[in-house]
Amino acid sequence: MSRLFHTNGNKALSAITIAMLLLVAVVPAAAISTEKTLSFMVEQVFTTTSASAEGTFSYRLEPLKAGNPLPPGSSADGYTFTITGDGHATVGPIGYIAQGVYEYKLYQVADEPKMPGYTYDERVYTIEVYVNDTPNVIIIARNEDSIKTAQLVFQSAYGVLPSDPNLMPDPPVKKTVSGNPGSDSSFEFRLVAMDIANPMPEGSADGAKTITVVGQGQGAFGTWSYSNAGVYHYAVHEVNGGLDGYTYDMAVYSITDTVYDGGGRLVLSRVVMDSMGMTVTDLAFVNIYSPGADPTPVPTATPGGGGTGPGGSSTPRPTSAPATPTPAPATASPTPAPPSSKPTSSPRIRTPGGVTSDDRTSMVGDDMNPFGAGEFENNATPAPPAYDGGEPTRSELVQDNGPPSSSSGRTNQGGIGPKTGDETNIALLVTMLAIGGALALGAAIYMLAFRKRRRA
Repeated sequence: MSRLFHTNGNKALSAITIAMLLLVAVVPAAAISTEKTLSFMVEQVFTTTSASAEGTFSYRLEPLKAGNPLPPGSSADGYTFTITGDGHATVGPIGYIAQGVYEYKLYQVADEPKMPGYTYDERVYTIEVYVNDTPNVIIIARNEDSIKTAQLVFQSAYGVLPSDPNLMPDPPVKKTVSGNPGSDSSFEFRLVAMDIANPMPEGSADGAKTITVVGQGQGAFGTWSYSNAGVYHYAVHEVNGGLDGYTYDMAVYSITDTVYDGGGRLVLSRVVMDSMGMTVTDLAFVNIYSPGADPTPVPTATPGGGGTGPGGSSTPRPTSAPATPTPAPATASPTPAPPSSKPTSSPRIRTPGGVTSDDRTSMVGDDMNPFGAGEFENNATPAPPAYDGGEPTRSELVQDNGPPSSSSGRTNQGGIGPKTGDETNIALLVTMLAIGGALALGAAIYMLAFRKRRRA
């Protein structure tokens, strides 16, 4: 009897144990009466220098413990969402059915590879969610320094990177000397910014840089970087050193750099043109050496002849006094002055002149002028070709070539345009042909009249 009771007692104890285990499995120890939900806001601050920058970034909320609740649309290992521009996103609702502390991390997802020009926020927030029998869910956010923060804010930006100076074409300056000088001489060449605020290579001062080439050889001005899009103009010319026996090359090359956003980094398109408006890849200068020849004159200061030369220095620009005219005899008929003939000079040597009513003066003043001296919008009258051989001013290097560009306010009246023909010579030729025709017609009429008299 006692054995049966003992047996029955063991069976009763086993049944109670099984029932308790089933109860624990069905009803959690930290169960709450109703589900509690949580939603929170994530803010993005986006700054940009380009109106076309999209500014859409991805974010990731990941549980630090497997099984932590996540918002709808999540995968097993986290929740991803995006924010565009200056905006925000609401994360949630996240439902909780048991008491406890739930931890997450929140961070911005950087593109791989990173897009050029974009700056990503690398901070990581830790989020702690406390769920208990109180009506509210408590959320505590900490930054990467474990300091509590009331807001979840990420800062991103887009700014175009400067141009790469290693990708800038650097046309060489090539010097040729015609003749047989006894020794090599030094020649200087100058790069001038048409706007003194333009970027320049290392070693420049006041918008200009000078390099030296000894004898026949070549040199380079170097490259630089642009931080703003726009159109930039430069000019290159030889500095007149006044060496005995040398005739200096007065060619002026123009350099035009068009800088634009190439997708997060500025890139440039460079055009180099010679005095005839032809695109070139190098800057060639030819000096002529002739023993005993007068050097190209270097100007001396005269009142009213000054001007600001490249590099910020004041370069006098005197004008030659006209020769005293010899009066013609009283009985002689006035003879019209013949048109000026082209001066005898070496190739690429030009005789600069000026204009009287436009500050953007040309560097040449005869029919060899590839710029078209004096042909500006105010119909400036060309001054007599009285070039003093001095260094051109920055305003003289700036040439008129149509309406200015509108890019970034950094445009200059640049460019070199060719000029063909000589209107004076053409007019003279037409006049001579007309006079010759009239003389021939008169001779024919005279011969006809003479023959009629003989027949009579």
